[in-house]
Amino acid sequence: MKQLLLTLLLVAGLVCSQQIASAANNSHNVLVNFYSEQLNVEYDPDIHVEPVKELSENSIYRFYSNLSETNYHIVLGNLFFYKQAMLLNDWLYYLLICQTSNALFPNESETYRTLFNWFILSKSGYRVQLNYTPQEVTISAYSNDEVFELPVSPERNGWFVDISTALKKQTDNKYISRSSQIIFNNLSSGIPFSFKMNQLPKFDSPDIVTKHLSFIHDNQQYEFDVDINKSFLYTRWRYPQMSMQNLSAIPLSEEAYASLIPAFKQLLRNKTNYEALRLILSFTRQAFTYKSDQEAYKLPNLAFCPEETLFYTNSDCEDRAILFKYLIQQLLPYDVVLVNFNNEHASCAVALPQTMGKPIMYNNKEYTICEPTGPANHLKPGDYPVGYENATYTIIDK
Repeated sequence: MKQLLLTLLLVAGLVCSQQIASAANNSHNVLVNFYSEQLNVEYDPDIHVEPVKELSENSIYRFYSNLSETNYHIVLGNLFFYKQAMLLNDWLYYLLICQTSNALFPNESETYRTLFNWFILSKSGYRVQLNYTPQEVTISAYSNDEVFELPVSPERNGWFVDISTALKKQTDNKYISRSSQIIFNNLSSGIPFSFKMNQLPKFDSPDIVTKHLSFIHDNQQYEFDVDINKSFLYTRWRYPQMSMQNLSAIPLSEEAYASLIPAFKQLLRNKTNYEALRLILSFTRQAFTYKSDQEAYKLPNLAFCPEETLFYTNSDCEDRAILFKYLIQQLLPYDVVLVNFNNEHASCAVALPQTMGKPIMYNNKEYTICEPTGPANHLKPGDYPVGYENATYTIIDK
């Protein structure tokens, strides 16, 4: 914690000092396209150092040393300013660094830009390392978060995640082979890199679209028009796949929340909590078309956060369970947890005042199974999903 605080204070100081530094130096500006925004990033041309001709420990160390002697703190201060102002988490901050290096060095090699990105991440205080062969170089960041379908290398209390691989759209879920790659790590400490998104990025000019949703409950049709922040959805396109626990912590955008939650509350205002629960189940079961990830998106393992499920036509059990959990947390006074049956079907359980059906036990409390996927009209609260009545399960909470 002390190391984290010192690092944040150091980088925050760069934000304040970079304006003074830029006045004293021959600073330039470059326009960086970042989703719906165009960001003006200031830099000193002296950060364009000699490229690495051949990947080796000596050449990488020389590249790092040469950049350390430049006015890199000007561009670093700008990037950290945007990180704070736009509420970027670590992954989006890394993408901003990548976009900035693309704008700064359009004529340099991918190797050059990767080394620059690694340098900026390390100067931002993260614990990062390089993995290289004579042909290519990638960046790994130390993290405590669980991510999938990226090469990882186990480390004490966490792992190094190859974050460069996500941008190359490779999906080999394997360990980094230390026999084929050389590890260059001149930083033994630093901030763990986090993939969690507990608040959404702030865009000044977001791309907003309206999605029409409808469903039937007790022979009555209901309809919603939900505003979706597509600028946020774009950030998810190259996002490493996270655990259901972390996906369920991603909130709706301000636009989606303002158009959906008050409308739902209006529908529920004269209903009991049990009636409201049944209506929410009808919504998650019927408002979307069920298709597996492979069938709908040609990907074997893909899970959505709540806003993605609202936007995309097709979804599966994981997506609906995550959305259902979010809606219960926003609309009803009950604890709710995700339930993973046999590692193959996701559902939910709600702590009702009176348990229905065979209870799910968690933290000495009884929970009632509530199946968000369906079938649409054949399962009531307390009914287990078909085929999982006696299955083993794990609870995913918080």
